[in-house]
Amino acid sequence: IKPLENTTISFAKTIGNLYYQEQNHKSIANKKILYFLERIRNTYLLETDVLNADFIDKLHLKSGKKKGEIKLLINYIVKLNNAYECSEQDLVRLNNLIEKFYKK
Repeated sequence: IKPLENTTISFAKTIGNLYYQEQNHKSIANKKILYFLERIRNTYLLETDVLNADFIDKLHLKSGKKKGEIKLLINYIVKLNNAYECSEQDLVRLNNLIEKFYKK
């Protein structure tokens, strides 16, 4: 019996293309932020309700990542959460900051 094909990546690409075609960068940014914060909660067992200096310190200690890079990422997340709109450049920068956090 031939095993079922895993179409998860294909599905994710299709959804990504749909959002990209709509040019709704704010919605994509919000979803990336929600996913990132959920991963922080699950991986490091930290509350993500208040993203302040105390949170940055705790994430730095638990993750071992550079405090300056964490501060830059969290401050950018707060900025985007408070913004009415999000440009494509904002979305690219958010993605780069999140990817940089995961890689190190």
